[in-house]
Amino acid sequence: MDGNGYVCLKALTLSGADYLPGNRIPANAVLPNRVRALEKMGYIAECDAEEQVGYIADEAPEAVFMVPISPVSGDGEHLDGIPATEADVADMALVLMLTAENASEAIREMENETALRLVQALDSRRSVKGAAAARIKALHPEEAESGETAENTDGGDAE
Repeated sequence: MDGNGYVCLKALTLSGADYLPGNRIPANAVLPNRVRALEKMGYIAECDAEEQVGYIADEAPEAVFMVPISPVSGDGEHLDGIPATEADVADMALVLMLTAENASEAIREMENETALRLVQALDSRRSVKGAAAARIKALHPEEAESGETAENTDGGDAE
C-alpha cells in the first residue's frame, strides 16, 4: 500500500477506532500484516483515489443491527431482537416521542414496516401498538384477505 488508505466495507474496529461501511481508513491504521486478511474477509478495500471511495461507499451494504426487545413481544411471540437499519430506528424514535394520539396519526402514513414492527414491540401504549398492527396489515392486504397474518395484538382486532 502506498499511503492512499482503505475504505471500510463492513463495520470494524482498528486500534480502538470504529469504522462503518463507506468510511475512509488511513493507511497507517491497518497493520501491514493484517491487510491481506481484512481484504480477503471483505472488511476493507484498497483505495487508490477519492473517486473510488464514493463508488465503494455507494456499493457497501447498509449496516443492519439487532434492536433488542423484551423477551416476549406484544403478541406473545418470544423474540430476541428485530434486525433494523439506522433509518428504521430513526423512524421508530420519531413515533415514540409523540403523544399517543399524534403517534397513531403518524403511523397511518408510515411505509417503513420494520419501524412499525419496532413500534409495535417497544411502545407500551395500547392504542399505538394497535395502530402499528393495523398499519402492518394494511401494507399487506393480500395476507389479510387470506388470513395468513400472524400479527395480532391485545385487542387489535376489536375497535
